[in-house]
Amino acid sequence: MKSSYDHLIGKTKKEVIHEIGEEFNFYHAHLWTYSINRKWFYKNTILYIYFDGEIVIHTIIRCSFKLF
Repeated sequence: MKSSYDHLIGKTKKEVIHEIGEEFNFYHAHLWTYSINRKWFYKNTILYIYFDGEIVIHTIIRCSFKLF
């Protein structure tokens, strides 16, 4: 899936927090996740942001399904 968050590539962690907010992410981690869309109770769309040091190098959007 083409990421609509590709504009984050090249930005710092502080710029990402300022732009899309702060969720439960360890600041020094190389991978941050954001829940960006929850259409149904069991479907969640997640944004994965990968960092090299302080700079965003890659973003991916994935859908996650919660099965009971």
